[in-house]
Amino acid sequence: MKRLEKKYLVKTNEKLFYEALTNQANVSQWSGASAIMHEEAGTAFSLWGGSIVGINTKVARNQLVQQWKEKNWANYSKVSFEWKAGEEGLEVYLIHTDIPDGSFQNIKRGWDEHYMNPLITWLESNNL
Repeated sequence: MKRLEKKYLVKTNEKLFYEALTNQANVSQWSGASAIMHEEAGTAFSLWGGSIVGINTKVARNQLVQQWKEKNWANYSKVSFEWKAGEEGLEVYLIHTDIPDGSFQNIKRGWDEHYMNPLITWLESNNL
């Protein structure tokens, strides 16, 4: 099992970033795919038409923690987002643990290409 840690700088505020992660309509817009997402801990979610599924285990104004897996994985991994206002924008910390060894490179690339880059572009291009 592998661990991934990444830091991103996003030119938005904490409230809008939170809403981009937890509001189902927003997630569908920036991801370009169907999504199921709820703001409450203990709720199931689905991204990219069900290719990623999981459970929100902690939902707070500056943190989102999820049990997270690709549809074909046997077990859940853990994803944690934490964010805080910095001098140049919002500092976002992503920690993804328990990634199956054979999936690590695709997951590492996927966080940038399919998740964070579209999310950041959507937030910044819509002046959110």
